[in-house]
Amino acid sequence: MCSVAATGALALTLGACFDHTLEPIAPCVTLGSVETWVGTGIDKVDLLFMVDNSGSMSEEQASLGAELPRLVRVLTTGDRTGDGLTPDDFPPVRSLHLGVVTSDMGVAGFNVPTCMRAAMFGDDGLLRTMGNTSIAGCMASYPSFLEYVAGVSTPTPDDFGNEFRCIAMAGVRGCGFEQQLEATLKALTPQASPIQFFAGTRGHGDVENAGFLRPDSVIALVLVTDEEDCSIEAGSEDIFNQTSATFTGDLNLRCFLYKEAQWPVQRYIDGFKALRAGRESMLVFGAITGVPLDLVREGTPNYDAILADPRMVEQVDASPGGIGARLVPSCNVPGRGTAFPPRRIVEVARGFGAYGAVESICQSSFISALDHIVTKIARALDNALCLPEGLPRSSSGLIACALIETLPPPGIVPGTPISCAELGGVEPMPVRVNVGGSIECRVIQLATSGSTPSGLGWYYDDFSMTTRDACGDAGQRVAFTPGALPHRYVTLHLDCLERTPSGAPDDTTCVD
Repeated sequence: MCSVAATGALALTLGACFDHTLEPIAPCVTLGSVETWVGTGIDKVDLLFMVDNSGSMSEEQASLGAELPRLVRVLTTGDRTGDGLTPDDFPPVRSLHLGVVTSDMGVAGFNVPTCMRAAMFGDDGLLRTMGNTSIAGCMASYPSFLEYVAGVSTPTPDDFGNEFRCIAMAGVRGCGFEQQLEATLKALTPQASPIQFFAGTRGHGDVENAGFLRPDSVIALVLVTDEEDCSIEAGSEDIFNQTSATFTGDLNLRCFLYKEAQWPVQRYIDGFKALRAGRESMLVFGAITGVPLDLVREGTPNYDAILADPRMVEQVDASPGGIGARLVPSCNVPGRGTAFPPRRIVEVARGFGAYGAVESICQSSFISALDHIVTKIARALDNALCLPEGLPRSSSGLIACALIETLPPPGIVPGTPISCAELGGVEPMPVRVNVGGSIECRVIQLATSGSTPSGLGWYYDDFSMTTRDACGDAGQRVAFTPGALPHRYVTLHLDCLERTPSGAPDDTTCVD
């Protein structure tokens, strides 16, 4: 019996049962192959930064810009820690799209201080093409998004990251009414979507911003902002009117005073997920925002604890520093300015579960924040290696499965290995050579009983923190030791024996 064992970042299809020799696990006997999945790797990432360009963001943009070359280097090498291949690394991204939008969506044409540069639509979710010429080496204009292809692009990853910095450091002339979520959604939503924006306009995803998103990529969205989102619902634009009879009170507090004027956060959870409908695990949502540093950690954030923390409660700041014209800051680092409770942004991140990340903007370096987001991207790239159910180990520490790497026929993909001997952690002689020239290679299985094994090959991982982050607390996956990570253009087949007790037919000691 054959069945598909997983879905997600690898494109999975039903494959034929294989006749590779497998050893049964005593006291069970073999009936046939119970699990077969076939996968080809995803090696594309479309990474969009939403950068708050309001007046308080100069230090934060500088911190972001300082780490962008390293971010590109990590993504394109798979080396998270710069120490060579280790178990926490991942196959490199071969094709990377980078784009930037800002939080400025205008104020429907009203007269609002800080928003007069483009009062009607602001930057409108259009991908930035303007370079920051105050940075040495930056040009005045760039394409709407940057593309890096390993082995093809001329710039080094560091040079490419520096080019991206020229766009991502967007300046601080943007509107003080930040609409971070609306800008990100409009940037990517296709025109044919039923989602509408201010004045009945449609998304830019397949028109003005066309080409940025690809159908077979992992999408990563990263918001960098020190303010709460104030994405205003259609029909409530009078909130920006200083003389409004409906929306009164201090202009700086209106997003706090009139929550009902804002789009529900579900609009953004649903709208972003629609970009990968049916493949939501190929979408990562991250935010570097005003969450106190001690509330964030690597892995899936404790969103309930974050939202329940007293520092994340919105209240008017009556202190001499606030004089009743702002909210109490959620974090305040000397020399870095203040940040305010981003409750709506945290709620959107919660909607993405293990593919969401919330990091603190209240720190001078964004190294760890971006590293945590990279972890989510790496998970999205390889999460189909998770298995849907547990498998028993034999006394020798092995499971009754064979992992086969199938190479494409020679010449189909330039640069792809053409023999088993060129791959790491596989038996040198092929299992078979198929019609058309594709070669099947058996990956060496390494024994383990609860820790990462040494040597080259694959192993059954139901114990590591990496697996818990990728597959859930009770999860399990196929893992590879450094040096045995599969080439991006091989196809992986995992065949596991169906097990039945060696005793009476109604014995249930073996679990399928």
